[in-house]
Amino acid sequence: MRPIHPSHLRDVTLDEFGNVKGYELEYDVADPEKQAKTVKFREVVERVEGEDTIYYSTYRNESLYAWEGNPDGQAEWTEDYGFVPMVVLQHNDVGLDFGWSELHPGLSKFREVDDQASKLHDQIRKLVEGAWLLAGVSDPTKKVAGETVVKKATGQTPTDEKPQPGRTEQKFLYSTNADAKAHSLVAPIEVEQVTNSIMKLVGELERDYPELRVDIANASGDISGRALRYNRAPAVAKVVQRRPNYDNALVRAQMMAVAIGGMRGYENFTGFDLDSFASGGLEHSIGDRPVFDNDPIDDLEENKLFWENAELAKKAGVPLPVYLNHEGWSKKDIAEITNSEEYQMRQEASRSAIEGLKLARNEGSNQNPANKQNSTGKK
Repeated sequence: MRPIHPSHLRDVTLDEFGNVKGYELEYDVADPEKQAKTVKFREVVERVEGEDTIYYSTYRNESLYAWEGNPDGQAEWTEDYGFVPMVVLQHNDVGLDFGWSELHPGLSKFREVDDQASKLHDQIRKLVEGAWLLAGVSDPTKKVAGETVVKKATGQTPTDEKPQPGRTEQKFLYSTNADAKAHSLVAPIEVEQVTNSIMKLVGELERDYPELRVDIANASGDISGRALRYNRAPAVAKVVQRRPNYDNALVRAQMMAVAIGGMRGYENFTGFDLDSFASGGLEHSIGDRPVFDNDPIDDLEENKLFWENAELAKKAGVPLPVYLNHEGWSKKDIAEITNSEEYQMRQEASRSAIEGLKLARNEGSNQNPANKQNSTGKK
């Protein structure tokens, strides 16, 4: 299996259930006939309604062409798959031919941040290396031996240690005119206000895209497992929301791949064929899995809290098997604990303690004078 970039998909035809009925791939590749030249590779795949045969044809630009790797060296061939071996999915289906990327709804904000930050950086450079109007100063040039000599600002000669001395020294121009004045030609800008505007936009983007701030929020200081999970929850929720679309597509692609592998007799595909696909024998699902890897220390913390709650449940009169069953443990796992020698010994010790307590209460009750009858038969 291999992913196909959406830009390579020239056309695709789907049935009412979203299965691919035909497609066209087209993209630039090196010309196999002429070096240092590119041509259009095109692959057209079709399935006629009611037939199991899949029709393939490949092109070099607009002409049929047998590319290297084509079956039997042909430009056209057929396969009796019964399905077109391609799955197409949209990351975010908005009712168009192509879906939106995750960042598409926020493009305007991303561009605005980029634009404002670029202008701010440009303005800072202008302030450092800006143009000046020297009022009251004549053009500092003179003729020497018929050539124009331009008066330069003071500066050092470049050396290996300072290849660009002008970047580290202050430049000065001198004039004998007492009325000379220098005027900056750079428009003023409030750097702090622009920076705050940029940060405000960034904050809005981070609220819209919680995945952008997951690492930043956890970059400093110790954070508990519970706080970490709470902080990651919005990003996790988004991933979980997107997964079913991808998981469903991957399952269908895997079913096709296994069916074709079995049909061709590939190693480790024994027992599967195209009938396995048609009969539903390849049906499977992709299980739940964590979005972030669990930290071993967090696992220990959760485990500790789990058994502390079990102890509290016991004190409240809830037997351990009932608590474990309520927490989703399987009967096999519960039996592994309840049948253990240590658990049985604890249960026996508990029963003995209870019996001893009952016996002590009964003895105490019999020795109480208020519970004895006097000689007249009255208490």
